[in-house]
Amino acid sequence: GEPWYAVMTRPGMEAKAAADLKRQGFWTFYPFERVRVRRKIPNRNAHLVTTVERPYFSRYIFLMVRQGQSLYRVNNTPSVSTVVYMGGAPLRVPDSAMEAIMSRADEAGLVGERDEVARHKFPAGQMLRFCDESPMRGLIVTVADDMGKSIRVVAEMFGVEREIIADPKHVEILKETA
Repeated sequence: GEPWYAVMTRPGMEAKAAADLKRQGFWTFYPFERVRVRRKIPNRNAHLVTTVERPYFSRYIFLMVRQGQSLYRVNNTPSVSTVVYMGGAPLRVPDSAMEAIMSRADEAGLVGERDEVARHKFPAGQMLRFCDESPMRGLIVTVADDMGKSIRVVAEMFGVEREIIADPKHVEILKETA
């Protein structure tokens, strides 16, 4: 089919760039996720829980260029920074990569939903493993203290036990294998 290209948008303007380019007749794909978040209300000791849409790839959307369309118009769109180039030419996203990305999303581009407000509290002594998204992926640790926004864990590194502060979204409960 037609080639897909990656487009770098201005900060926080992924959805606007996709809409602007659609109005110009381009086919766009904007993968995003819905996230339930807690926001502090200014000048008050209170929080508001809302659901926001966050881009799956921060500052990037995908664009299909059909016969007769020019990438020049894309770069002149106010919400777009630039089409991604490599070696002086627009970088074409392989069809296999686009199929993999699009297979994870629905027709609107929704990849998934997350809840950053409610989370499981880890008891002291619980065995955890760092997820694939973490730089310490695969490391098995023990919970020392769950402090809410972070977890203090004990890891054995180089024969010495060390305490590490971990982000709760980077760990998962270690499943025991029988």
